[in-house]
Amino acid sequence: MGWMDIIRRYRRTKIGPFWGTLSTAAFIGTMGFLYAGIFKQDPQSYLPYLSSGFTVWIPLASMITESSATFVAAEGIIKQSNVPFTAFVWAALVRNIIVFLHNVQVFIFIAIIFRVEVNINTLLIFPAIILLSINAIWIGSVISILCTRFRDLQQLLTTIVQMTFFLTPIFWTPGQVGRVKTVFVDFNPVFHFLDILRSPMLGKAPDMLSWYVVFGITIAGWTFAILCFNRYRHRIILWM
Repeated sequence: MGWMDIIRRYRRTKIGPFWGTLSTAAFIGTMGFLYAGIFKQDPQSYLPYLSSGFTVWIPLASMITESSATFVAAEGIIKQSNVPFTAFVWAALVRNIIVFLHNVQVFIFIAIIFRVEVNINTLLIFPAIILLSINAIWIGSVISILCTRFRDLQQLLTTIVQMTFFLTPIFWTPGQVGRVKTVFVDFNPVFHFLDILRSPMLGKAPDMLSWYVVFGITIAGWTFAILCFNRYRHRIILWM
């Protein structure tokens, strides 16, 4: 379903999903040099930092915003078939993984140009992707249920995601915020989700705090998602 969504979205285009890749490349190429100048950063280290963070952010943000309409968009299929509700969440995850694999080529290109170090820490990319995917399923399930019941949440989530983009160290680095680092970095769960994948992409080991936070959120999130799904799964079709 996720693969067919990609095919349907880019049907009759010449380069398909690579339009998104070109858009990402243009954004990073222009904004990277601009913000490197604004923040007085060396482009050799700043562009890999920006491209890795932005590449990871796109599927995370997309998974949240798309989940707000997952069940509503699939209303016809849900009412006419026995497809499990979670299948639509998995389809959204697969779709965003495919988009990530396209966009990550921009980072690889930049990493080669600016000679980003590849070492043992790079292997942490694989457990990070698995962990992020596990979290994406429970987040997508909970958001899908809530937004099916309360339609106004869809607009609210879009606004929150936009604000989070600027409040999370994607364009700026944790060391640039001084005393408020605790608020916008340490207490920012999105930063920790970014860090466990972005740091290995840059050849660095993620902070242990990031692993602890993500593992804790994974356990708490799945517990809440299971309870929420078991309680409300039979009402979802009535809310459509």
